[in-house]
Amino acid sequence: MNLVGAQLADRLEAEGADLLSEETRRRLFTALVHEFARQAARDPKDGEIAERSPMDEGVLTTEEVAVTVAAMMKAADVTSFEMAALFNV
Repeated sequence: MNLVGAQLADRLEAEGADLLSEETRRRLFTALVHEFARQAARDPKDGEIAERSPMDEGVLTTEEVAVTVAAMMKAADVTSFEMAALFNV
């Protein structure tokens, strides 16, 4: 599975996601988010979400992160107040 994932990542990085349908992109993204959340939940510290990053530091721009997070929050009907409460800020 790691080989298939690495090959897909290489192609997407080289050619862009246009080679995938919107439905396939959504399914892949959703599956990866589910898996990250499951992994993070396995390593709780005092009831808090584990401080793991789903990617290496510095590989995404601020705009890429903001656009993606905003779209995810909208799709999941999560407010900024709920996020702040989750992280005790």
